[in-house]
Amino acid sequence: MSDNHLTVPAGAQNPQNKLAKPIVRQVTLEDITSSLKLGILDFVKTPVIGLTFGAFFMIGGILVTLLSFWVDMSYISYPLACGFLLLGPFAALGLYEASRRLQAGETPRMSGLFTLMWEQRRGEIAGWPLW
Repeated sequence: MSDNHLTVPAGAQNPQNKLAKPIVRQVTLEDITSSLKLGILDFVKTPVIGLTFGAFFMIGGILVTLLSFWVDMSYISYPLACGFLLLGPFAALGLYEASRRLQAGETPRMSGLFTLMWEQRRGEIAGWPLW
């Protein structure tokens, strides 16, 4: 990504300027390809983490569908699948943390990622009262 994505707008540091308008930048093809390359590099460095999160969603989706057929209510499989996908932000949190630790030169561990995800169950990412 280019350096202009890392700059802080002049009015953003002034707490008195509460009505400062956000700066909206256009996402370019270079931004997308760069992010994709960095994600692939993270996956190559720690494939077990990416495969674990992927397997969780694959197995979870299959179980949701099988459960709906098992209770003879196949018509609820789509709403259940949509509800199951609400866990996606927690998985993203774990993947972001793994990426952050790789950038810091640390080795990410699954136990640390799950601990972080569990600690966030009442944080900002869980904006609804499910827990």
